[in-house]
Amino acid sequence: MRSSVSKLSAKEIGIDQLPDFYDSLSREVMKNHERRFSEASRAVREASSSLENAAVRFSSGVKNAWGTLDKTASEYGMRLAQMVQEASGELARRETGANYHTAEKFHQEAVESLNEIIVTVRRYIPKLHKALKPEMSALNSGLVKLEKSVKALGTALDESPGQKFEAIERDVQIITQSHDQLLRLRGEEGQVRHALVRASEKDRAVMSERDGLATHHDFIELMRYEESISSKEAEIKQLLQPLTKPLLKLERTILNRQAPAIDTKTLRNLVEKPIETVWSSFCNKRSPQLPADGSGTRRVGD
Repeated sequence: MRSSVSKLSAKEIGIDQLPDFYDSLSREVMKNHERRFSEASRAVREASSSLENAAVRFSSGVKNAWGTLDKTASEYGMRLAQMVQEASGELARRETGANYHTAEKFHQEAVESLNEIIVTVRRYIPKLHKALKPEMSALNSGLVKLEKSVKALGTALDESPGQKFEAIERDVQIITQSHDQLLRLRGEEGQVRHALVRASEKDRAVMSERDGLATHHDFIELMRYEESISSKEAEIKQLLQPLTKPLLKLERTILNRQAPAIDTKTLRNLVEKPIETVWSSFCNKRSPQLPADGSGTRRVGD
């Protein structure tokens, strides 16, 4: 077996093949130990069945000794027989597998049942009459047999590498899960990198277009035109600044007299939006005013 394990260990195993490799290795190493688990578990069930039969005979002995036992001793005897019969019978009929995990679980359950039986026997046996000595002896013999079989199963478990293989199995699960997560994160990283490259290329294209636009003749002329407009706006505001307070005072006077001599809307626009008002007035004066009948249309030669 040792040379076979070394041969398997010399191989380079991929992470995706690790679970199958572990299963193959654990089956090969544990097969003899699992056979021992199966035999020891069967011995525990057989001993439990024997103890159950001894408890049935003990119960019959208590009933047959009704005349020689007082009421309290009889009740104690029946309680003892019932408890031992139930606990051992349940253990005798319990199913268990041959692998380490199920054998370990069965061993723990057997230890719990055995301790429960021992506590009950120690509690009631001293209170029973010597007339039940043969039945008590058979019960004690069955209990000793069960105790030895449970101990033998525990020894078989301790002498096997099953606990180490369970730890290895947990590590294999952690490794495979971490590997899957790593692959997923690498895929997401690739998508993010691709998106960053596309965004960078788009940003460079926009910057290139902006640089080209900044050097274009029409764009330069537009910037000059905006600067000229800003300059003219500043000149108009500076020109109208001295008129703001008098115009406000005039507006209040007209409103108080309730007989406006000028257009208060124009006056208010002139105070609040002097540039727009002046520009609108300038444009209106330059636009031709056409009569409604069209008589104002100019003809060639007029």
